[in-house]
Amino acid sequence: MRKNYSYMLLAASLVPLSVYSQSFNILCTSEYEDVSEYLPDDVTYRASLKKTFTDDWQRYFQYVDISEDKYLNFVIECPVGSSPTPAIKDDYFSYIFRVHKVDKSYWAPGSATFFDVVNELTYRVINPPEHLFLRFSDIYLKEEITPFNTSVDEMLQLEAYQYRYVNQEQTEIGLLAQQVEEVYPNLVLTDKETGNKLVDYKGMVPILLESIRELNERVEQLESKLEQQ
Repeated sequence: MRKNYSYMLLAASLVPLSVYSQSFNILCTSEYEDVSEYLPDDVTYRASLKKTFTDDWQRYFQYVDISEDKYLNFVIECPVGSSPTPAIKDDYFSYIFRVHKVDKSYWAPGSATFFDVVNELTYRVINPPEHLFLRFSDIYLKEEITPFNTSVDEMLQLEAYQYRYVNQEQTEIGLLAQQVEEVYPNLVLTDKETGNKLVDYKGMVPILLESIRELNERVEQLESKLEQQ
């Protein structure tokens, strides 16, 4: 298992990360369970480690390019329910694959460590690292598909807060995991080692969509009543 370190500083003035290729082990990771395992040491992939920044250029994560055929070979070798990611043993950061095919490319599922840009020369990752986990959403990869039912009243039980993480100066806006767990337990994960709770913010998107749909139906009903008066 990988450990979290409080502050890790990287000097960007060193050799650019995308210049030289290097050998990566393949780590099979699960999104919903605190479980990961390496494929055998002889299963490796050689490529360059690259960076992609957020729109505001204040954060970035690192990735590795790979062809779709090669990526799918790793998918087959990983245990069911996990996704292959490029990894360096004894390295505490997480990377993801950028999968390429003839007509397009896409991000493979995986956990990527976000780095904050402190200044032009230095980057840092804080404890616990903030991760991005991307998932396949193709209908042909899913089964037992049923409509998700929620209500505006349920969503309104959640409150947004402004806060700072302990020992950090930056103020953020978000939800409290314990409150979310009371209403939508499937959106909250608990770290087995620390007991800290994590919120799957991506899972809020379909809830918001269904809530908007319900509000729209209410508005249409009110408009219909007004027209009949």
